[in-house]
Amino acid sequence: MMRGPMHGLSHAIDEKPQDTLKVAAKLLSYLKPYTKQIILAMVMVLLSGATQGAGPFITGKAIDQYISKGDAKGLAVLMILLLLVYALGSITARWQIMLLAKAGQNVLADLRAKVFKHIESLSLQYLE
Repeated sequence: MMRGPMHGLSHAIDEKPQDTLKVAAKLLSYLKPYTKQIILAMVMVLLSGATQGAGPFITGKAIDQYISKGDAKGLAVLMILLLLVYALGSITARWQIMLLAKAGQNVLADLRAKVFKHIESLSLQYLE
């Protein structure tokens, strides 16, 4: 059986932090500069969820109030409203993804910069 140089990684023991609350607090501290983006993303989540719930509600109203009575003009208005609701839902879902992705990328960039700065501060003897 052939074993490559990375074979040992597949049998690594899962390490868990001793104090998970401390680790979570540390991770949250990295998110703090991006609080506005994260709050805005959560607002987008709420709007997206509201539009997903509004779609079937508007469809039900269209069937009960306009299709059953043969009101084509009222149905057209409601369908335009339904189109706007779905468009709003699509836009808010997209913004939610973009905002959270941007915040996550910024946190990772901050972590990389911190690690790089720490490595630069080490003596050359330590790195040899």
